[in-house]
Amino acid sequence: MVDPRSQTRLIPRVYVNIPDRNTPDEAWKRLTVPSKNPDFIYTSKRIPERDYKIHNDIREYAIEYRKNPQMSKTMSSSYLERFIPFKSSIKCYEEYSSPNKNIRFGKLLEEIDDIGGSITGRHIECLRSSDICFPITAGVEQIYSNMPDTIEDYKLCGHVAYTRNALMVVYISLEIVRHKAVMSTRIMAPKVIPKLGVWNKNTVAVFSATFLQYNTMTGRSEPVGQLIYSTPQEKQMYDQMAARHILKQNHLKQANRILLLAEQNKYNNSITSTGVKDHPNFSSDLDKNTLFETVYISSTKIENTFTANPQYRNCNGKVFGGYIIRDSYEFSCTGVTYFLRSSQFRLIKINDIIFRSPMMAGDHIRMTFEVICSNGPQGADLITCTTTETRNPNTLEYKVAVMMYTTFVSRDPSVKVKMVLPETNKEKHFWSIGHELIQQKNECYLEFVGKTDESEKMAKL
Repeated sequence: MVDPRSQTRLIPRVYVNIPDRNTPDEAWKRLTVPSKNPDFIYTSKRIPERDYKIHNDIREYAIEYRKNPQMSKTMSSSYLERFIPFKSSIKCYEEYSSPNKNIRFGKLLEEIDDIGGSITGRHIECLRSSDICFPITAGVEQIYSNMPDTIEDYKLCGHVAYTRNALMVVYISLEIVRHKAVMSTRIMAPKVIPKLGVWNKNTVAVFSATFLQYNTMTGRSEPVGQLIYSTPQEKQMYDQMAARHILKQNHLKQANRILLLAEQNKYNNSITSTGVKDHPNFSSDLDKNTLFETVYISSTKIENTFTANPQYRNCNGKVFGGYIIRDSYEFSCTGVTYFLRSSQFRLIKINDIIFRSPMMAGDHIRMTFEVICSNGPQGADLITCTTTETRNPNTLEYKVAVMMYTTFVSRDPSVKVKMVLPETNKEKHFWSIGHELIQQKNECYLEFVGKTDESEKMAKL
């Protein structure tokens, strides 16, 4: 019999009797958790007390099992949820509260990456934490946000909403819950699954997280069981997430082009960009804000260096992406405070979080913050870029690992936001991205407000 302590962190099953490799997937659902170990934890984080050697028979079967194509899955098969009793639990309030007594958004981003990894692990049937296939985070994006300033109890819930080859896009929503008893804060699969694809009036934020199934044997991504929808609402959500993914791919290609130019043309990017102020966008901005102070992007730059501790590892031995996202967001808030010389600002949107390469425990990590664009005192909007880089100990060169684009707005009427301008060709590319994000800011939110029909709300998302 297999040691119950070596069970997976992603799928609540212990494979006591190893089925035949030709057994259909339904046989895996009939295998239950032993009664001696009923407490199961869904998480993508590392749990030291459960790091046991994997059973050889299970690993051999896992390798054979992965050779066969996986069956299609429904959205409800990967549905998970987690309660955050921010109001009801004193312990949770102390963990999630920020200095201004609101919920820590950085901590919330960490939990979003955690539940997203658990959802995708449930979809691909990650047999063990040491399985040859596991999901890796590729990106996180905020779709909608209308979080209240009051203290409320929340619930994170989500499921896989779109698949293509090895790609999985997870739809995660943050909802307000009102209950008297303090709920468990573990990630769990409820017995009753709500109707998916229908807008919930208690939803205050919506995120999409992108994952890839990675094969450790080949070092490449591997196709997953494709998603099937069972209701018109699920089909509508599937089509919407597919359209958003195509749009995001276009932005990602533009970001990759900028990084490629930065690597190949280091000398050209360091040269002062001639004719920058003659650009139509620059001229219009400068004409409107000639009386206000302007600064270059390089003047807003701050850095932070640290070493990834072993406690940063996830269940696969890499650095857990949720910790890096949380640190990047909190570092962005520090940079905005430094730029505005005021702590009165608010997050508008997490535009995009791009994961480019994995990080290992012990790596030297450097975070760089820059305000890449602002529209001055007229709108008080800031587009920031926080880049996380890892240093190769052999070549001593830094490699981009994570990039985060965020939008903030100043709430201090006494602060005059400076106009940010690029100085070099490289900064000009980043300024173009920030200028486009400012032009698109709140367009979807303004159209979203006032929608009463649920189908219209889901279509706008």
